Amino acid sequence: MTSEQHLEEILIEAHQLRLEKEVFKLAGELSRENPRMNAVDLFQISLNKIKHGSVVGENSNQTIYAH
Repeated sequence: MTSEQHLEEILIEAHQLRLEKEVFKLAGELSRENPRMNAVDLFQISLNKIKHGSVVGENSNQTIYAH
């Protein structure tokens, strides 16, 4: 699987869980803290943190899904 395909799968999952805005926001924050980290890792870490309840925005009305 290419990096692009892996990133696409991460983003599809985020969309299905209705967490894409949060994932993009967290990935941007992580990118500023870790500018050398690749996009796949940024988005995978962001999705995992949000799914597992490590990150919940103050104004979030999203349900956190854990598998």
